[in-house]
Amino acid sequence: MLENYSQSLLNLVRKHANPLAQVIRRSKELNVNKINFISNASLEFQLDQQYSSGTLIAGCTAPEHKSAKFQNYKLSISRNDSCCILKDQSVIEMMNFALSSELNQYVVIGQRYQKKNDFFQSPCSSSLLNIYVVKNV
Repeated sequence: MLENYSQSLLNLVRKHANPLAQVIRRSKELNVNKINFISNASLEFQLDQQYSSGTLIAGCTAPEHKSAKFQNYKLSISRNDSCCILKDQSVIEMMNFALSSELNQYVVIGQRYQKKNDFFQSPCSSSLLNIYVVKNV
């Protein structure tokens, strides 16, 4: 997960001078446009990597999948990519994608982290960039 995020930070840097300032500026630009992106985003997805040994909760059944591909991103249960920030800003570790027999649709099965702290404070709070240290699943 850290490798993917560090690559996305590197993509925000265009020149060698003042990389931190560039990341902060580009991040602010992305956050300003985030609402439009989400409202226009397609919720269509394709489930990949079917398997049968994942975590299931009551009301969920096979088929189970390891990843879900959307138009602009991919959610996965692999160790490096399994964390996700929800709309309420809580962080979860995804453990499975399974069919809910009650809702008649696919759901994400995961565990919410109980503690979320900034990764760094200087020159700005890392939470402004949605970067956190999480503990206690």
